[in-house]
Amino acid sequence: MEAAAQKGLRNTSWEIFVLALSVLSLFNILLVLLLPNDDSRRVVLVVDASLCLVFIADFLHRLWTAESRSRYMTREGGLLDLIGSLPLPGFRLARAPRVFRSVRQIREHAGRRRWGAFIRERGEG
Repeated sequence: MEAAAQKGLRNTSWEIFVLALSVLSLFNILLVLLLPNDDSRRVVLVVDASLCLVFIADFLHRLWTAESRSRYMTREGGLLDLIGSLPLPGFRLARAPRVFRSVRQIREHAGRRRWGAFIRERGEG
């Protein structure tokens, strides 16, 4: 059963990491809008640009390893992953569906036991 569950979710720790980055990037959107200081906004934008690199790399990996690239792009959120990874202001909101999709995948394929293992092992190399 574990092997079948892992087929849909290749790496639980990576998925949780991407989930955390997605939440951080959505929080960054709020910071850009709310911060009064231009210097602070620039720091947030640099962080966001770095996140864009991670998201585009994740998108390319998912596209490359997908069983069906057309299915990934049309039915599994690939188009939103691509749009959300672009460093364009309005497109960053496309990262929101990724949060919900990641949480759903982690729940379906990994369960609470994996969440606990991730939390326990996060500091180990």
